[in-house]
Amino acid sequence: MKRSNIFFATVIAIVLLIGCDQRFNQQPTNTPIFVEKPKPDVSVILANATELREEKIFLVTLKFKKEQFTLDLWKHAKNEIAAEKRTIVVGEKTFNEYQIGDKISKKGDGWGFVFNGEISEYVIYPTEKRVESQYFWKDERDGNQKEINKEQYDEVIHQLHSANRQLLTVPFSGIVQTYILKKPLAEYQFVEHQPLVRYFVAVRIENQTFTLSLSKLIRNAANTHTITLEVPKSVYEKTGEVWDVKLSTGSFIMKGRLSELHGKVIKKWTETDASYQIANTADSQQFIIRK
Repeated sequence: MKRSNIFFATVIAIVLLIGCDQRFNQQPTNTPIFVEKPKPDVSVILANATELREEKIFLVTLKFKKEQFTLDLWKHAKNEIAAEKRTIVVGEKTFNEYQIGDKISKKGDGWGFVFNGEISEYVIYPTEKRVESQYFWKDERDGNQKEINKEQYDEVIHQLHSANRQLLTVPFSGIVQTYILKKPLAEYQFVEHQPLVRYFVAVRIENQTFTLSLSKLIRNAANTHTITLEVPKSVYEKTGEVWDVKLSTGSFIMKGRLSELHGKVIKKWTETDASYQIANTADSQQFIIRK
């Protein structure tokens, strides 16, 4: 009996060892196969492009909120629920100046103290910042700007560098402009120089409530903010007086609902940038270069 038990135990051990060996030698059947993504066809762009441009859109989400000096947690919760957010397009300078959580505007609610004995203020502060890019190339055949995707843009830049083409890349005011030169820049004859222009607007933000309550109307009139924004030229030219969600990228608001909170452009102006200039050549080309 003991011999038979030993025999069966030996057979079972051999079977287990063989099974383990087979499992170790088996190749996994679900190994992912990585296929290299094909490079985009950019031959037309390489043959006809005179300029490439990356245009960055700087987005800042602003939060508009009432803050109260109180230990009542319920009031703090109500203020948080009533707070509103707006995502706006700004210039690079404004984007860099705005820091998350910093109050860019605040105003005490004096009428709230008169009517309700509340000590509070209305504040505006950034809660999120992000940058999105659009890419374009200028077609020598018709002079038009045509949009491309990031993969095409990167591939064109890569091939131009690989071919040792003469390039002039100038970053300014959120735009990276790359000129494809036919000769070194020093060989161009410049006949005119103009300063680069930057664009600014002042926006008055106010709360408009449909109510017959005199106290609310007075408080809304007192709760106004004016903020200064540097904006791209396209936004400066397309934006009308009213802060309008329907204008998409030609507007300050990129997303979000337009409810009681309204913004109105009350002032627009430009400033020259001494760091850059627009240079015109004798053969009617134009470059933005550092001064």
